[in-house]
Amino acid sequence: MSADWLGPVELLVLHVEEPAAVGPGLSRLLDLVHDGAVLVLDLEVVRAGADGPESLDVGAWGDQAGVDLHAVDGLWSGLLDEQDLREATEGLTPGAVAVVVVYEVTVVLPVVAALDVPGVHLVGAGPVVEADLVTALDLEIEGGRR
Repeated sequence: MSADWLGPVELLVLHVEEPAAVGPGLSRLLDLVHDGAVLVLDLEVVRAGADGPESLDVGAWGDQAGVDLHAVDGLWSGLLDEQDLREATEGLTPGAVAVVVVYEVTVVLPVVAALDVPGVHLVGAGPVVEADLVTALDLEIEGGRR
């Protein structure tokens, strides 16, 4: 194994009608960052515009939402491009806002590090396909095991 493992990388896209409504959720995200459970790789706030998405100042927008996002303002991994931001704002009326968060789930990394010993070989890792998970859960429920 290598000490350079990544945890799962996930994406959230939120269409926000009222900034204050998203404040508690984003505060919880920051709690998870502080606790070391996740690492924010990108956080973009974009306004839908006639000519495409317009990036907003994350910290200033966070102030409107009642959450201090200044610590994550400017985080940029290069994973999001103009097309991603266009897709994030699809369906929004001009002037409406989308928040896009790319984050790594780091909580499992200490487990992986503890398994980095002779005789142990991590040979696979990755997400479970959502459709497979739903199918398995449906089968379990139909079978009466839940």
